[in-house]
Amino acid sequence: MHISTSWVYAGFLLAAALFALYSHFHANKYAPFSKILRLSLAHPTTRLTLIVIWWWLGWHFFGSQHNT
Repeated sequence: MHISTSWVYAGFLLAAALFALYSHFHANKYAPFSKILRLSLAHPTTRLTLIVIWWWLGWHFFGSQHNT
């Protein structure tokens, strides 16, 4: 179970990196990742929400390892 979860995280990370690279070269069609990040992290509430979501995902998948 833990290995498959790690692959899911790796897949999301790879997809985000590929989209960031693609949007860098097609800035007229897609907003660059840096601009999206800058705009979304401008508000403290959004920053706190992203931290809590990331913490929950990490704890849920990596912190709670069950031996079955």
